[in-house]
Amino acid sequence: MTLATPRKHTEIPEEILTRLRRMIVGLLTIGLAAGAGWLGILLAPHVGKILLTAAAIALLWVLAICVIDFFRSS
Repeated sequence: MTLATPRKHTEIPEEILTRLRRMIVGLLTIGLAAGAGWLGILLAPHVGKILLTAAAIALLWVLAICVIDFFRSS
């Protein structure tokens, strides 16, 4: 039985690291854009309901603050 000799650690050239980083960023951008598009297709029928609910919550919060302020200043 022969033992394998351990490999020596070699430095990766900076230009290869830069290319790998650019490739990873590009693939990640494409993946995120595709995921966002897919999510948009899935949520398209519900976007109006989501926005309307968010607007109602925001307006209710503003109304509560205005009512509290009105009665405090009276």
